[in-house]
Order: sequence, then C-alpha cells, then structure tokens
Amino acid sequence: MLFAIQLFSQNTITLQPCVNGKDAYVRSNFATGSFGLDNVLRVATIGNPVNQAVYRSFLEFDLSVLAPGTNILSAQLNLTGSPAGHSGTANATNLKIVTGPWNETSLTWMNQPAASTVYTVLPQSTSSNQSYQVNLTGLVQDWVDLNIPNFGMCFQLVNESPSNYLTFFSGESLNPDFCPELIITYAEEGQILCALDSLNVNTGYDNDAQSVISPVAPDDDWVLINAPPNSTATANPGDPAFVIPPYFSGGNQVWADQFNTGWISANNNPSYQTNNPSGSPFRFANCFCLEEPADLGYDFSVFVDDSLYLSIQEANGTVHFLGLAGGHAGTPDLISGNLQLPAGKHCLLADHYNIGAVAMGLNIQGTLFNSIGVLGESACCGATGIISGFKFEDNDCNGKYDYTPGATDNDALLPGWTIELYDANGNLVQSTVTDQNGFYQFVGVPPGTYTVSEVQQPGYTQSLPTTGSYTVVVTDQTDQFFTDLNFGNCPVSCGAVVNDSITESCALDGTYEYYFSLDNLSTYNVTSVVFQSGPEFMWPGNNPYWAVNIAPGGNSGPFPGPVIIDPGFVITQPTTFCFDVIFLSNDYMCCHFEHCITLLPQDPCDNISVAATEIDNPDDGCCYETTVTNDFCEDYFVSITTEILTPGVTFANANGSGTWTVAGSGTFLTWFPNSGPTIPLGASGGMVFCLENINSISQTPQQVVYNWQALNAAGELVTVCSDTLEFFCQPCLTVSEEEIFCNSDGSATFNFTVTNNTDPAHPSGQIVLEVLDPYGLPLSQNVWNIPLAPGSSTPLSTTVLNPLPPAGTLMKYKVVLYDLNGLDPLWCCHADTFSIVIPDCGQGLEPCIDPTLIDPNFNCTSEFDPVCGCDNVTYTNACIAEHQFGITSWTVGVCDQNGPQSILLDVTQAGPGIAELFWTVDDATGVLAYLVERGQDLESMEIIDQVSAFAGQESYSVLDDSVLDGLNYYKVTALLSDGNVIESEVLAVEMVGPLAEAAILLSPNPVNDMLTMAWTNLPNTDLELRIMNWGQLVFTQAISGSEGVMEIDVSSWKPGVYQVLIFNDKGFYLNEKLVKMNK
Repeated sequence: MLFAIQLFSQNTITLQPCVNGKDAYVRSNFATGSFGLDNVLRVATIGNPVNQAVYRSFLEFDLSVLAPGTNILSAQLNLTGSPAGHSGTANATNLKIVTGPWNETSLTWMNQPAASTVYTVLPQSTSSNQSYQVNLTGLVQDWVDLNIPNFGMCFQLVNESPSNYLTFFSGESLNPDFCPELIITYAEEGQILCALDSLNVNTGYDNDAQSVISPVAPDDDWVLINAPPNSTATANPGDPAFVIPPYFSGGNQVWADQFNTGWISANNNPSYQTNNPSGSPFRFANCFCLEEPADLGYDFSVFVDDSLYLSIQEANGTVHFLGLAGGHAGTPDLISGNLQLPAGKHCLLADHYNIGAVAMGLNIQGTLFNSIGVLGESACCGATGIISGFKFEDNDCNGKYDYTPGATDNDALLPGWTIELYDANGNLVQSTVTDQNGFYQFVGVPPGTYTVSEVQQPGYTQSLPTTGSYTVVVTDQTDQFFTDLNFGNCPVSCGAVVNDSITESCALDGTYEYYFSLDNLSTYNVTSVVFQSGPEFMWPGNNPYWAVNIAPGGNSGPFPGPVIIDPGFVITQPTTFCFDVIFLSNDYMCCHFEHCITLLPQDPCDNISVAATEIDNPDDGCCYETTVTNDFCEDYFVSITTEILTPGVTFANANGSGTWTVAGSGTFLTWFPNSGPTIPLGASGGMVFCLENINSISQTPQQVVYNWQALNAAGELVTVCSDTLEFFCQPCLTVSEEEIFCNSDGSATFNFTVTNNTDPAHPSGQIVLEVLDPYGLPLSQNVWNIPLAPGSSTPLSTTVLNPLPPAGTLMKYKVVLYDLNGLDPLWCCHADTFSIVIPDCGQGLEPCIDPTLIDPNFNCTSEFDPVCGCDNVTYTNACIAEHQFGITSWTVGVCDQNGPQSILLDVTQAGPGIAELFWTVDDATGVLAYLVERGQDLESMEIIDQVSAFAGQESYSVLDDSVLDGLNYYKVTALLSDGNVIESEVLAVEMVGPLAEAAILLSPNPVNDMLTMAWTNLPNTDLELRIMNWGQLVFTQAISGSEGVMEIDVSSWKPGVYQVLIFNDKGFYLNEKLVKMNK
C-alpha cells in the first residue's frame, strides 16, 4: 500500500496532565517505599557494588481520547531535565514497554510490573540538565489500535552499575511547563491520509486542493536546494519553485502543456536570458518516504526548456540516475522504470539546465508507485532536513565565489571533494563527495544538531567558512532546508613552470610547440607530472605525462621534446591559455597549480603578400610580372595557383623566369618553386604571364586570384590563403556590324566596321586585316590606309576570292592598327581574334559531323569556353566539340536559345535548424550554376551555397543546415552563359533553430563502482566513446543515436581523474571529467 499525498486534515493534541497524570519511580534500597508524589523522576544506580541503590521510573498517559483506527502521524515525548541533574559516563537509558497495571501512589520496587521489551534508547547525556525528545509514533499507534495494552513505559539504565544518574521533572513539578508532555498529531479514522497506491509528483499541482496551481504562486512540493552560483533567477536555494505560465513568442504558445501540471522554474516568469552560470544546474528536490524496503516504480512524462537530469537520492547519500529530457513541445520525453530502495526518506532530484537563454521552465507529469512498500510525501514522514551547498576553488582567496559571465579568471566549481556530516556527539553520520557540478546535499536528515565540514586536500587552504565548518539544528516541527553551506579553498602553489617558450609549428593545423622546465616547490619528491588542459584546448594524445624525479626545491631541467598545443581553431588575436600542472608522488596526486601562457596569432594569411607590375613585351600587350612574399614559414607553402575569374579572358606566354616551373593553360596556372619543395622565405619574383582575349570593356578590370597551397596531415594539397589582384587591360579596338554574303561569281563580300578604342588615345593611319584560319585565304584587300582617330569608327569591305573554302568553314581573323607613318604597330594589350562563317556560294557544304575526328583518348580540359557547333548544339569548348563529337565547324559562343525566364522557389522546414529548398526553372538552357542566398532581413542576404547546373535538369533541391531561429529570407539566382542572371522571388519563412547544445552527463561523479553515462543532443550518427587516464585508453565503445544511456563497471579502475570523450568521423566532439574514488 502506498501513501497518498492528500492531507485533508490533521489534528494535534498535547497531553500534559501534570498532577492529574500518572508517574512514579522506585528504588531498590527502599523496596517497599512509594515515590509517586515526588517532583522528579529518577533513573539511576548509585553507591557501590556492596551497598548500591537502583532507581527506575514509570510513566503512563491516558490515550482514551483517541479512538482505535486513528492514524498517528507523529507522537513525541518531551522530558525536561531537573536541577538535580544528570551524571556518570554510562547513563544511556532504555525506554521499555510496561506489560502490567500499576498505581501511582502504591508503586514500589517490590510490586513493579514487568517491562521486558525495549522500544528505544535515550542516549548518553551531553549536559547536566539535558532535556530529551523521544519519538513514540509507532508505540502510540500500537496503543491506540489496542495491539498492545497501554500500561505506560519504564525508564531503566542500559547498564545498572554505579554511578550513573538521570533526573526529569515529574507531573508534580511546581512549574506545569516542566511536566512530562506527549504531543500527538493524528488523522481520524476514515480520513484519506498517506494511504493510496501511488504518489503524484506533478509540477505545478496542489495535491491538497486537487487543482493546478496558478502562476506565480509557489509549488511547495518542489524546493530549490542548489543553484548556479551568482544566479540571477528570482528564487534562492531553500525557496519553493515558482509556478509560471508557458512561454509565448509572437503571440503563439511555444511550450506544450500536460494534464494536471504546471510549468515551474527558479525564475518567476518564463523569460530568462542567461545561460546557467558556470554550466551547473538549478537543482530541485521533491521528497518522499518508504516505511519499509520497496521495489519503487516511477513513470514520468517531461517537457523542459532546455534540458533535465532526473535522479533519486537515498537518505544514505546513494544517487540513482533515472533519465534525461530535452524538449519543450511535440512529444514529451518518457522516463520510467523500477528501483530497489530501503526504508526511509528519499528525494527526487531534478537538475534543470538553461543552455540556450531566452526562456527557462520545467513541466513533469509523474507518479511514484508500489503495491508492496509504503510510500508517502514528505509531510507523511516526520520532519527532516536537507543540507546543501557547493565546493569551489577560491582563486583570489577572498572567501567568496567570484563569477563574471565571459571572464576567464572565474572561480571553478570542484567535483570530487568529500563533505562530512557529524552529530552533536561528534559521530560521523554520513559523508558524500561533490558531484560533477561541485554540488553536494544530505537529504532526510532527522532532527538534531549537526556539524558540516569538508576533508582537506593537499595544495589548498580553506577560505570559507572562516570557522572551518557549519552548525545545523534540524527541529521536529517541519521540513527544513539548509542551503548555501558552501566551501571555498585557496590553491597553494606547489611548483612553477620556468624557462618556457612557444614557437609556431608551421603545421597546417595551426598548432604550437611548447618548451619548458619545472621547479618543485612542494615538500614531496615528485615522481611524475601531468599537464591537464583546460576546456578551450585539447592536447593531442590527451594529457601529456612524464615520469620524473624532482626533489623538493629541485628543478626538472629542460623536458625532452616539445608539447604540441592544439587550439582546435586559428588564433587570430593574442589568446591566454591556462592549464593545470599536476605533481604526483607514488601514484597519488600531491598537488597541482595553474600556469597560463599566451598564444600569439599565427594565421599564415597575415604573413604573405602578392604584387604585380606591368612589363613590356615586343610580341604581345598586357603582360605582367608577379612577386610573392612569404614571411610565414619556410617549410609550409608548396605551390601557388593563379586563376582568371573574368569570363572570356585567358593566360598567354606564361613564364617562370628560372624561378618557377609553371604548368597549365587557359584560365588556370600552377607555379612550383625551382629552389626546393616549398616556397622560400622572403620575396620571389619572376612569375610572368600575359592576358588575352579581352574583347570588351565589360571585361575590365580583369580579376586574377592567387591561391597559396600547402600539404595537410593526409598529404593532400589544399588551399590555405587567397589573394585577388585586379588588372586594367582594355581592348584597343572593336569590330562590329560584321556581314558576309555571296556574289554572282561565287566569291563572297565581307563587310565590317572598326572602332579605335586606344587608351591612352592614339590615332592610327593604317588598318590591316590578317586571316589566321584557313591560312592563306585569298582576299581582294586586307590593308586600308585610312586615318582613324581615337573614338572614331570606319566601315570596311573586302572580297573573299575563289575558290572559297567549304560552306560552314569558320574564318578566324584579327585586325591590327598601325601608326600614322605605317611603321610601328600599335599592339594592343591583347591579340584580338574574331570569326565569321563562310556561306554557301555554290562551293558545297562541308559535312557537319566527321566520325573520324572522334578520339575518346584525346585529353580535353573541362574549361568552359562555349562554342556553337554546325549542328546548332552548344559545346563546353572547341576541343570537346571536335574530338568527342566529331563536329567539323563551329562558332564561338553559345547557340541561339530561349533560356530560362523564371525560377519557382519553395522552402520548408526539414528539421530543427534545417531547411529544404526546392526550385524549378521553366527552361534549363544556358544555365551554368545557381546561387542560394539567405538572411534575417533583405539587407543581410548572403550566399550560403552554389549549385552547379546540369544540362537539361530543371529541378533542384538543397538542405540548409544552419537555419537561424525565427524569420529567414531565401532567394535563388541562376547564372546564364550569356552573362545574364535570373532571380527567384524572395521568400520569408519562419523557422525553428537548431537543437540545444550537446552534453555528456555522468552519475555518480565521483564514482566508486557503477557509472551511469548519458548523452544528449549529439549528431544522430555513429560515434565512439573513449575514457582516458593520464593519456592511457582504459575503455572504448561504439555508440550511436542523438541521446542514450549506458552503465560501466569501474570498480576495478584505480582512483584518479579520467577524461570521458566522444568522437565523430571528423575527430574530437565532446569531453567531460570523471573522478574515480576509493571504495
């Protein structure tokens, strides 16, 4: 049968009849004497073994006012010490159940009734007039239910040997306040009180009133017992949780509700803009009790913003992890199971984490149940206390916890420290260790006076509390919460890092090499040293470990080889990195101290430069020499690639000038240094090239990107840095209004117009037409002595004489302007080449496709330089048209086409933090690529993806896995082969951002035997768990899924500090610290 929590009514009576009551004592040396009218009750043995007197006292209360079946909640006997006092070193006293009737005025040693069963023991007195409070709940219940006849109780020394003495005021005391007193709290027969089959632990629900609690009232069943230090939430430890309304955003309810529940929080409203300071949780407790050992069942349905860690702590300190939760809407997280618990008072603990700011709340619909054990809420169990606090490293020794968000010198919360609880007699009642958050708590502490203290560790001095411990008095009136009993310790430096230096490793991963030696300032002979890295950095191979022998006051000398420091990201500004140096002796930690170093930026891109100057070339214009400067590392960069970004422009006459070996052509060149395998330090010139095929002002300026390349750890060549230079080479002439038509004699007339675009301006006196292909094609005229001023144009005409080449032949030609005197050609900064197709003037058509030209083994590049084949099909370039398709003739550029006119875009949510974009074009002809843009407003749109187009494909889709929470704007732009673009409509879509931060949770931590490890919000992929001890792998296992729980037997592991790490296919992902304790 389980206790229910409906306490509909409670009654309390105080029985203190004084002179109308029934009490007396007897003494052995006056065996027939009666002492029922004495004003004290005596329990003693005095005298000597030959002539001694033994005293026993009897006390009985009339319980007839309570009907059989009355439910006794508590019964407390209060005995007030008399001035006669207590004495002796063995005056502990048995309280026995009397089994026969007796009379106050006639009771003697000779006729005293039997009293054989010991119900409880009054402990040894601690002062001469100590008063006692004795719990008689079970005995009074038996008396009321008539299970035992009520003949009262007898007080008899446990050891009736001289000389020991207890005295209390009797009912005949002149002061009625000193009479024996019995206080009984009860429920009458038929009332529902702690007697159902399940215990409701819903948040925000009043079990007495059977209704949901209104915001912003307190939920007295869920009490905050620990909080992140320096929390800005409204509630303080010891306060009940606030019931809060669900969170709304934009007029819409974001949090889901559950039946007969309310949302609770440490804050008095759902909005909370601060992540948990120091990463520790808000810890709530909901306590209950078991009258006997039980197989407790539990069933919880949970919504939470952001995450929850649920456990049960026994009164003896044992903690049982139940499960994790991490969602505030949709389907709640379900946590259920069974747990063997002993009798006593236990607490359900809810660790509430706010890791995404914005809002914070917790909603539990839960039940505890069992059909064998007896269960009740805290009020059913008798008053107890909860004692809680945290342990921190007091770096500045000011006796308080210092924490500033974003600061790097905050005091750290310390796991693995032993906290002890002593009773008023100095007996150790219970001990515990601070968990991974640095928190501790004792639950179900019975009434009494206690001392809370910590076990000191080497390398520290205590700064809080200044008295060294806390004193706590738990009363029997109601449950009490003693919170913020915190302990602070100043680290005492036991060593120093000296003669240290940091150099850049010149590795592609941005690591550093660290050299150092150590001074031993401790009193220990240091036999090994461990570097424990901080949360921002990880050492390759985890923590470096060395076997040493450093005597007290000695120096290690330089350590062999550098420690590799891997920040995991590029250092762009001076960054302070602090780590623990741990001195150990005989395999036990002696002490540790912090050492900080500063990593300076080593971005290679800040230490390279590129410059180009124009040079004269007798054969071509627009030629340049590039000088690159490497001020980073001598053994880092392997090569440089140059790529022209301006459409149509190509490289010509590339030359390394003896300094470089150059490979490639068209728009892409690679430059390798001739001096060795890597680019040397300093300036390296001689990188020469010309630019050609500049036929339009729209191609000015020309952009050339320089990519600096290096080898990564896998030996792959990757681009590390890029520089882009602009060149201002312009065409000196243009040819327009081209036309060719047949004459009656079978020849063809070619008309065209030439414009002088020279810059700087230069007049010409002669125009020359040079036919490049077919070579030797006869023309009636190819020289015109016509002055042509800058900016002016002139029409020209010539005849292509018989015999004409086959129809469809592509005639390639170039136009050259000469000076007025006809001597020095004004070579432009490029060699302009133009083309026109020979018409059919009766000479016959050349076949469009010649199969003999097809050669699958011919090596054509994929460079996009489109041509329109004689079959009116656009090919990537002329090489592909000829050698892969047998095309016999073509024209430069794409064939005439309609092209796309519109893009239809659709965007949907594919998951938290993920959007799917789908678009369709009405015509895929001429589309080269698509640009995908996103922003939180129209002014902040940025390109997030580029998708290559495939011939004929009209529909595309991509995933955006970095969606921003809230409104997102999307647009897709098609890049066309003619230089134009087509844009979709801009779509504004409301999105849900990514899930909460990933986390590892360990329980208990520190651990002795069985470790429960849970993970949440990880990528839903294959992962690897590794547990390391000082760089040695002690446990590994493959895991999968975004969340999960597993148990690991660590009973055979040696005590110490371990690292729990999770890796994905890209390397390290998460780590957490684990402390293994002695059994």
